[in-house]
Amino acid sequence: MPLESCALIYEFLELKGYIYNLKVNSTHIRKLFSEYREIICDTENRENQAVHVATRVEEVSLRQLLLKNELFNMLRLAYTDF
Repeated sequence: MPLESCALIYEFLELKGYIYNLKVNSTHIRKLFSEYREIICDTENRENQAVHVATRVEEVSLRQLLLKNELFNMLRLAYTDF
């Protein structure tokens, strides 16, 4: 994901000029904006990973259900043969 999409400036477009000036003139402000961007990007990346994990869990659960169903049917057939 591009870092620009994580920037706080997009949430405060009307303050874009002020934000730019603050970042240019204050290392502390620049550091805070950088830390904010890193946290937002990290959070978004973790959320994307969670979606991937949730999808994988669903796939595995479905496969488990299909196997259980097939095994049950085989056991049922074997039991009726006795």
